[in-house]
Amino acid sequence: MPALRLRDLDEQSIVDRIVRRFGSAAASGAARGARPPVRLGIGDDAALIALPPGRELAITTDTALEGVDFALDRFPAEAIGWRCLAQNLSDLAAMGASPIGFVLTAAARPQTPLKTIDGLCRGMARLARDARCPLIGGDLSATAGPLTIAIAALGELPARTAHRRAGARPGDRLWVSGRLGDSAVALDWLLDGRPRRPATMAQALRRAPPALRPALRTYLQPRPRLALGRALRGVASAVIDISDGLVVDLRRLARASGVAVEVDAAALPLGAGAAATAALTSGEEYELLFTAAAAGTAAVRRAARRAGVAVTCIGAVGRGRGVRIDGRPASDRGGFDHFGRAAAFDFAAACHYARRVEGRPR
Repeated sequence: MPALRLRDLDEQSIVDRIVRRFGSAAASGAARGARPPVRLGIGDDAALIALPPGRELAITTDTALEGVDFALDRFPAEAIGWRCLAQNLSDLAAMGASPIGFVLTAAARPQTPLKTIDGLCRGMARLARDARCPLIGGDLSATAGPLTIAIAALGELPARTAHRRAGARPGDRLWVSGRLGDSAVALDWLLDGRPRRPATMAQALRRAPPALRPALRTYLQPRPRLALGRALRGVASAVIDISDGLVVDLRRLARASGVAVEVDAAALPLGAGAAATAALTSGEEYELLFTAAAAGTAAVRRAARRAGVAVTCIGAVGRGRGVRIDGRPASDRGGFDHFGRAAAFDFAAACHYARRVEGRPR
């Protein structure tokens, strides 16, 4: 029997199928069982959110395009779905917010196999359940172009406690969560020549060399640092998540705070098989990069223990402008910019260019 494709169903049937795939990770009707702020979920023209007094709403959005942000012949569909939601949750983590829910917009070609959509939803739903961030609405459209996934995630937090990129002060220490460079190692293996078309994340991991599996698991299923973001409220002076590369995102933090930042390359917490260059430039790490007063070191470590996340001091904040690595100005090259040198509307070509010019993949 031929595999079913989107064109074999009408729009409402596809929407119903998506909601079923999310199961308990979707908030429908009166949203019983969802987080308290969700008053109305899927089924009406809009979702309803009610925040109690003294709480603020955090909103973030990201878009992922086939051929730019992912390749269906290299990544399991469920990993693509997981990662699309993870990048939004990582933004909420950087603000110190707790997830409320998210809305999903997808545009797909009519000939897209239903199993691809099922896989995307399966991966997204797994992370949504783990993060207690239900699907509360969305939109579906047909397109002649690439598969496009756009998510807007909502979070909440006590008023006036959100982390900002601005706030780092001279004398603060610079910290990072987790390990760096896993994204570069995993992506290099995924793109090293032949399409693999793994049906599931488990199959992708089985096909990888044992030494690469920890990096590949981290890349395919990144864990947004939501608990750490909340634990750092009142401790961190500035926070940003690493989505486009440590140097790129650190430069954004330094610019917003009006400070200079010095990184000790030897202190970088490297993933297995990762080089320092990869740690400095690899995007899509989804770790938290933050500053805190030197006197707050013990508080940082307590927050990390409560969150169950390793953190490493990798440098310090000083007067001036810019980012320095071991006393030398950081290169303007490296990291990812959708409209910069490493960007291209051909995924494989962009990654090849990045490896050749920057010495790392994207």
